[in-house]
Amino acid sequence: MSLTHQFELANEKFIQGSFSEAFELYKKSETNELLRDIAQINMYLCLKEFGGEKEAYRFLHEKLAKNSNDYLEIVKSEVNKSDVSECQKVNLSIIVPIYNSGKYLERCLQSILNQSFKNFELILVDDGSNDDSSDIIDSFSKLDSRIRVIKNKIPSGNPGTPRNQAISIAAGDFIGFVDSDDWIEPDFYEKLLNKAYEDSSDIVFSGGFYNVMQTGEIQERIYKEFDFTDRSSDQYKFHDSFMIWDKVFRTKFIKDLDIRLGETKAAVDVPFIFKAYYFAVNVSFIRDYLGYYYRRESTSSVTVAHRKNSSCEFEFEAFRAVLDWAQLQNVDLHYKRLIDIKMVSSLMYTLKLIGEDYFDSFFEKVKDSFHRVGDQEFKDFCIANKKWWLYKEFIAMRDGSLTSAKLFLEQKKNEALEKEFQKITEEKINFPGDNLGIMFFPCWTKNNPYQKLFYQAVSKQCNINISGFTKEAFCRKHLEENKDKFRYIHLHWLHVFMDFSQSGGEREFLDTVDYAKKLGYEIIYTAHNIISHDSEHVDSEIAARKKFIKHVDIAIAHGEAAKNILVEELDLDASKITIIPHGSYGDFYGSPVIKASARKRLGIPLNAYVFLFFGNIKGYKGVDELLNSFEKLSANHPNAHLLIAGRILDDSFDDVLRERLVKGNVTFYEGFVPDDMVKYYFSAANVCVLPYRKVLTSGAAMLSLSLNCPVIAPDVGVLPEIISDEVGTLFSDYDELYDIMYSYLTESERSTFHNESSFSELNRKLSWDNLVTNLNL
Repeated sequence: MSLTHQFELANEKFIQGSFSEAFELYKKSETNELLRDIAQINMYLCLKEFGGEKEAYRFLHEKLAKNSNDYLEIVKSEVNKSDVSECQKVNLSIIVPIYNSGKYLERCLQSILNQSFKNFELILVDDGSNDDSSDIIDSFSKLDSRIRVIKNKIPSGNPGTPRNQAISIAAGDFIGFVDSDDWIEPDFYEKLLNKAYEDSSDIVFSGGFYNVMQTGEIQERIYKEFDFTDRSSDQYKFHDSFMIWDKVFRTKFIKDLDIRLGETKAAVDVPFIFKAYYFAVNVSFIRDYLGYYYRRESTSSVTVAHRKNSSCEFEFEAFRAVLDWAQLQNVDLHYKRLIDIKMVSSLMYTLKLIGEDYFDSFFEKVKDSFHRVGDQEFKDFCIANKKWWLYKEFIAMRDGSLTSAKLFLEQKKNEALEKEFQKITEEKINFPGDNLGIMFFPCWTKNNPYQKLFYQAVSKQCNINISGFTKEAFCRKHLEENKDKFRYIHLHWLHVFMDFSQSGGEREFLDTVDYAKKLGYEIIYTAHNIISHDSEHVDSEIAARKKFIKHVDIAIAHGEAAKNILVEELDLDASKITIIPHGSYGDFYGSPVIKASARKRLGIPLNAYVFLFFGNIKGYKGVDELLNSFEKLSANHPNAHLLIAGRILDDSFDDVLRERLVKGNVTFYEGFVPDDMVKYYFSAANVCVLPYRKVLTSGAAMLSLSLNCPVIAPDVGVLPEIISDEVGTLFSDYDELYDIMYSYLTESERSTFHNESSFSELNRKLSWDNLVTNLNL
């Protein structure tokens, strides 16, 4: 029987409703290139009738994975569009597997619950944790009905099983994954979901992620652009990312195609990603967006737990599973090559991490695996994609001996350490000048403009070169390399350099300061505080600071009160102290906006009297006492409104306190406030309240005054030297704080006490150009 006759007979069977017979006849016609596309669409329609939706859906993806077919691609697009029901209750299922990550878990969950995209369910899988993770999960689940919890009494022993458990109950249109020690930007899922619905996508990629290093430094990892969707390209179905957490996946796509994570001790993403990439048809990219913060090698990381301390047999198990699947699926040579490329990359990564006790046996298995990789194809791919370094590593391991391999990897390790040193010590900001100047540590100009405004003025005043560096750059080698370029070292926030939780945690810092003096540097120190806030090691910290003070040539205090404390508590010679108050932020954050406009933007009632707390929330800042006063006040004054903006950075911040932040007359914006939004908070407020238990100086107070917002603050530290009755009010205890808040709310004439000219005069007086004239360099 000719193919044409078979095709006509298949059509007859289709019309008669004999779909199973029609399917088999169309299948024979599929071998003809001219008939293939129409035969496949008809096979799909037959399968829908006798095999069911899931089988038809799988058929659709299997055929499109092998060849293009305009008919099937149109059907696929329509299937994705119809997959979203108008009555769908949940758009997104966010999956977080948890095992002993209590140290980081709160930040992770807060970042998810603080998403601008609200219509999601959060599935938390407690995989038998024995730290405080379970308590944290319980406390969060009580506060938010979107949270669903799975609890495993016995740990699964791998990060794949809990994710697979969550996939099985996921109810959203799409699935996203977040590791329990990571966190995300507030608009992360809004960006991805908007793109997913706009393009009817199976997968949406973000443009990269942020690496959070063990030092605390955050580095951007931006993906290269690949021809992922171009069938004619060598890069078809290839991407830099083989992770699951930087993207979203259509739930139907994952479930109906039985795409699941591996259940080995690590490398669980490998089978999931290879299957997802192979079957994906509608793939979208947001190339210019990064929103995921990935914590490199935290104590709860599988990299630390398994790759460094085991035989890493899971690597081979993961790729054996993928290769078995590829054979069963009869994937083409191109995709098999992509599997080889990822395998080489993954095994090389593990070779650089695995413990010495396991290296030799692992190396022999790697060598054997590499011999099965096609040399020329692998070489061609590496050259075409600028991965020549990977090919060199591949050859060194495949053809080298155990001894030569170890020497090669040791050399690579040293090169990586030198590269890392160069990265750590690279200049973060520079203010040029003609004369030898200042190198300052740590450089925190990204999140706080204090240093930027200060050094701009100093550089201009003294015509000196000034450069900022991370705290990690404060090391002997870096100081040696720069001793002829800078005269001064300026240190801020000393607590970041010393760890008082362990014996001798201050020694390396003090030794480096001593070495800097021997190299000829002069030491400048700004006393932002005397000891770190909420210090648990006061005596040790005071003792270390006294040792440090002996090396200081110039100390900067923000007022007379700070100067007196430096002299009395740290034994600093008064003649070395220069008073330079915390300067005004000027127009750094822009000008204040109309109150009604600011309130509309923040969702604050227009007729309310608004008290603002702005800044990170820690125990010493007294937010609990502010809430006590406000709740008492608002009980009889329903127009009172409390606006709180900031990140919770206190582990002791309990559930009861959190519940008080979500009441009707309290608006709580949790998280970091972008620079362009700061002015709206202060413009929306009638007064800024800073209920600190203790403080030396306050950037938040200066920020409020810079934006013409009066301040209620404690009469401690240098605040009485800055906050006069013309721009605010000071309190001596929390009873008085309540009385002052009551008077602000009820005495309408008080608004006349604070006029714009008072703020303008204060900001002029505290301009940085005026203040730095006190500094003699």
